[in-house]
Amino acid sequence: MSQEQLDICFNRHRGASTSVAAHRSTPPEHRKKQRDDILNLLKQRGGLTCEETATILNFRYTACSARMSELQRDGLIIDSERRRPTQTGRPARVMVARNG
Repeated sequence: MSQEQLDICFNRHRGASTSVAAHRSTPPEHRKKQRDDILNLLKQRGGLTCEETATILNFRYTACSARMSELQRDGLIIDSERRRPTQTGRPARVMVARNG
């Protein structure tokens, strides 16, 4: 498995030592639980932004973003094409659980 498949954020942080260390320090079972929690919440709520999801689940935004990227890569969530403003007023994608 390539580094990019193991660490969904690898291309963004370009192998920064602190980011690599952060990824390695998070056990796979913890990442799986976070993904499961996010997917269940999206199914319950019908779609949320990453910021909304992180707030509800009390996750760090960066962890939530990484897990949502993994879920999207794996085809479990998709962009609903809807946008909602973040706390700073910028448009954010509303992600939904894929049917099926």
